[in-house]
Amino acid sequence: MSGDDRIKLCGKCDLEVINTLVLSDAEVRHALLRVQNGERVCMRFFRRADGTFITGNRLF
Repeated sequence: MSGDDRIKLCGKCDLEVINTLVLSDAEVRHALLRVQNGERVCMRFFRRADGTFITGNRLF
């Protein structure tokens, strides 16, 4: 995959793979809005056992 630690491009499916661990809250929200609007993106989330998502040092 080409790209950086934030967003990579998958050569197989031609989709962006978004790593939410290194994005700001605003960037994560923007990516989720893209999905909500019907765009296909891959997002890498880390979820705790209690169901909260980890993005950088923040929790969703």
